[in-house]
Amino acid sequence: MSTVDDRHCISVLSLGEIRNGIEILRRKSPDQCPAFESWLNKIRTDYHQKIIPISEEIVDEWGKLMPPQTMPVTDSLIVAQHWNTV
Repeated sequence: MSTVDDRHCISVLSLGEIRNGIEILRRKSPDQCPAFESWLNKIRTDYHQKIIPISEEIVDEWGKLMPPQTMPVTDSLIVAQHWNTV
């Protein structure tokens, strides 16, 4: 059963971060990957209409946020996504 409602969404960047973690794990403990693959697939299914993409507007907001920040690129793009969707 899905717990996703109108208040929930996920960044496409977060999906990429999860995929990256799975691929790092695959090198060390490949036997653990199927469970994480299933979890990622469930997230994609549950959030299929609630995945926030990276748009031109989001990249523009990111460009405005970055000069005073030392935040990592992925984290700052997620912040820009949030500000662009609020």
